[in-house]
Amino acid sequence: MCLRRQSGIGRNSDTGIAAKDCAMIKKVLSGLACVMICCVYQCGQLFPTTFDRVDADRVRVLDYIYDPPEAAPGDTVTVKAIFAGAGDSLQPADVAWSASFKMLSNLNGVDTALDIRPLELLSYEQSYFSTNTSCLVLRFKVPDSVLFQSPMIPEDWTKSIPNQTMTGIPDFIRNIGKNTFLTLIDSISAKARLWGGLFLECLTQQDTLLLLQTLSSDQNYMMYQDTLKYYMPAILQLLTVKIRLFADIKDAYRVRSDYFVRYNNRFKNIPGSKAYINNNPHIDSVGIYSVKKEGLIEFNPAQTSYEYRFQRLYGEEDSLITDTIPDSLRVITIDKGYSYFVAGFTRTPDLSMTIDSAIFNGSPVNEILFSQYFFQLSEEETQGVSAYDFMNIVNAGNLSAPLYPSLDKNIKTATLWLQVYDYLLNEINRPKASALKEVKIAFTYTSAYLIAVKKKKQ
Repeated sequence: MCLRRQSGIGRNSDTGIAAKDCAMIKKVLSGLACVMICCVYQCGQLFPTTFDRVDADRVRVLDYIYDPPEAAPGDTVTVKAIFAGAGDSLQPADVAWSASFKMLSNLNGVDTALDIRPLELLSYEQSYFSTNTSCLVLRFKVPDSVLFQSPMIPEDWTKSIPNQTMTGIPDFIRNIGKNTFLTLIDSISAKARLWGGLFLECLTQQDTLLLLQTLSSDQNYMMYQDTLKYYMPAILQLLTVKIRLFADIKDAYRVRSDYFVRYNNRFKNIPGSKAYINNNPHIDSVGIYSVKKEGLIEFNPAQTSYEYRFQRLYGEEDSLITDTIPDSLRVITIDKGYSYFVAGFTRTPDLSMTIDSAIFNGSPVNEILFSQYFFQLSEEETQGVSAYDFMNIVNAGNLSAPLYPSLDKNIKTATLWLQVYDYLLNEINRPKASALKEVKIAFTYTSAYLIAVKKKKQ
């Protein structure tokens, strides 16, 4: 029996990289990836399978889509698990779910799942995403006590926070014990969930006196109310925990995915709380740029002098409009002297707070959207075709990615998936949200392109 482990796709660990460096890192990765692709095409050294390509004989998890993408204790969560490849016909009985609600993590981001148990499901059924995938939908309830019991928040909760972060938080907040703090947040959030209102109305005198019982102070509780309101966005970040889901597929594959629990959605209706919540991205469309310049590794239509053509790609969900589109607009012509890029288009990213902004009353910033393209070729069309001649997409996290066409004219179609997920540097324990879109792509090859390919192979 072969046990294969994959992390939840697109759900990466937080890093300390500065936000201004993110675009440069993505450019460097994209450039390196493209150089490597050029080398393998010229040198003939290419692995027969890649992470980006979905093979019919291998189970591939395309995405876990959580709704909502973040939850508070006691919330019900729906997970849409989408599989492809050998997983395109999975039934609920083929996948067993377990979970750890007690994740242990250190300041370096290394974590361990403790007390893994079968996940208690409220419902579990097969749904539909597309003919090329299988979609399993499960619902579960986040335990009410998950924050109290999680070792991610120790009794001295300040020990799990970097020193440079804690220096900006007042002493009286640092001295509050874990259970007292969580009881206070739970009390405030329960009121806010029921009727919203101003923060000071939700934070009653009784709540504040609960704090004062643990403090050696005779100061007026109104001062503590104002201070707690100011630091609440940071407190909500610091009092966030991770849970981990495991999917055991046919007793052969184990796939894991991380999910975050915090109280932000309880405070969203309180004016001025700055408790931003994360939403799943929305993918509007996907298309192909054909650029009249060979050898490009990146392309921006707003900053180019090259002639180009854009063609939108469509999937099953677009069936109502595809019947009116002529083949000339649906088929990508592969020609000599051109570079090709697949591009996704999304709606405006969410706003959120970094830990520094939350502590020092800064402004919210837009999250960053990353992408991952997957594709699957037709088994019939790849018969007798070398894997070295397959098409390829260079993923570097950008919504626009170089597409290297097939070197064999028998490859005429492909199914393509775009996964978009969000991220924000320097937000502690940020929940990760994602979206997935499937489109079809068809190719035709000019004689000039095929002749050029033949010469390169000689």
